[in-house]
Amino acid sequence: MEERDINLVDTLSILKKRRKLIIIVTACCFLFGVFLALFAPRVFRSQCIFVPQTNQSFAASRYSSIASVIGVDLDISGTDGPINPKVYPFILQNNGYLKELMYTPVHFEKSPVPITLYEYYTNPDYQKFNLVSSIGKYTIGLPFMLLRSIMPKQKYVTDVETFNSTLDSTVTTLTKTEDDIARILVKQVTIDVDVKQGVLTMTALMPEALASAEVCQRAFDLLKKYVSDFKQAKAKMNLDFIEQQHDEAKADYQKKQRSLAYYQDTHKGIMTSSYQVERVRLENEVELSKQLYAELAKNLLSSRVKLEENNVTFTELSPVSVPMRKFKPRGTLLTLIWTFLGFASSCCYVWIKESRKRREVTEESSVSED
Repeated sequence: MEERDINLVDTLSILKKRRKLIIIVTACCFLFGVFLALFAPRVFRSQCIFVPQTNQSFAASRYSSIASVIGVDLDISGTDGPINPKVYPFILQNNGYLKELMYTPVHFEKSPVPITLYEYYTNPDYQKFNLVSSIGKYTIGLPFMLLRSIMPKQKYVTDVETFNSTLDSTVTTLTKTEDDIARILVKQVTIDVDVKQGVLTMTALMPEALASAEVCQRAFDLLKKYVSDFKQAKAKMNLDFIEQQHDEAKADYQKKQRSLAYYQDTHKGIMTSSYQVERVRLENEVELSKQLYAELAKNLLSSRVKLEENNVTFTELSPVSVPMRKFKPRGTLLTLIWTFLGFASSCCYVWIKESRKRREVTEESSVSED
């Protein structure tokens, strides 16, 4: 305990001795923190908290009641549930999703009319000058700029329309500029998934308050569209197949009914054994065709239920709103952090330097005694 007290006293004496340096470094870091708080680029955050749901109960009850009227027991127990929320962040990274988002009209202060995010990021007239970003670009970012200039450039699609003419229309292509903007949007528009609570939070970061709200709302609407399309794709294919089989079975059933009726009309009053055998055969064919038609009609109803269930709806627990305060930079917190870092680093520097100096003096004295 005594040794610790002595070390603590020595440390405090060292810091007190070099307090001028500590005060200067702390003050410089404090001023740097104030500078960042005043001139760092402003960022506004808009959020939307929601829960994904399907129309399962409504669609199931509606079609079940209809089926019960005609005496059909509609089995809808095999319907799929909602998409796993963990998939949603991957949808936000989809090129098609990002391309639609970047061509969304958004209101910005420097434009009297709404402009797309593509225009905003490609036209320097819409960009706000920021001192901190400019200093960082030509100081810390200068080596990276030089490195990119000497490295071989990657090949990108320059003429998308010409390129698309040789591909299927479902292929999404991005130009070099669109790819750069897509990389920006991936960082600015994100979604957090709370698996335990089943709640999702979509966040949009933009340099202006109104723009952040509009981008968040558009991203939310696009996500709902993509999730519904993804969910309905399989159900739609199954419904189309069942409808085709249903129509064929219906036509075959009606054809066999007409054959049986024609045979009975043309053989009235005939009671031969061959007539009885042929009549029974035709009646059996009609009955089998009727059972197949009834089963496909039941499957058709079930497929329509699944299709309507896959219309995903998002229940908004906290809808999008225009933020009233900036999200970053947080001036007070930023200043406190830089002040603390300046004080702590200067204290560590003084203590290490003085400790090393004392150690060298101790070693020299021990050598001289020997």
